[in-house]
Amino acid sequence: GAASLLSHVRACDADVRVLLFTAGENSHPHSTTHTQGRLKQVRLQEFDAALSTLGPSVTSRYLEFDDGSLAEHSDQVMQEIVSELCAAPGPVSIVAPYSRDGHADHEALGQAALAVGRRSRATVL
Repeated sequence: GAASLLSHVRACDADVRVLLFTAGENSHPHSTTHTQGRLKQVRLQEFDAALSTLGPSVTSRYLEFDDGSLAEHSDQVMQEIVSELCAAPGPVSIVAPYSRDGHADHEALGQAALAVGRRSRATVL
């Protein structure tokens, strides 16, 4: 869903900025084939490859939070979203994970996006 949305937004010539807070390196703690470091490397390569399909005008930042730690850093997470919002020209829509999907990092990001959206009157999806 996110890829399709970003593709449509780019087709409308809108500015797209993507923040990646974690690489998901702790998603398979008992893997016999990938260490956390290797999984992080693979995930970041996948992220770059996926964004490259949207063209060079999509900007992204990897914020290097540890996977599973976003709730502990909610103030910093909100600050990063606000910083990106302040740098964006014109009206802004924030697309974030659902704030109640059961995954701790997704919920922390969703809640942060909603809080920032309410304060700034940005649309939050």
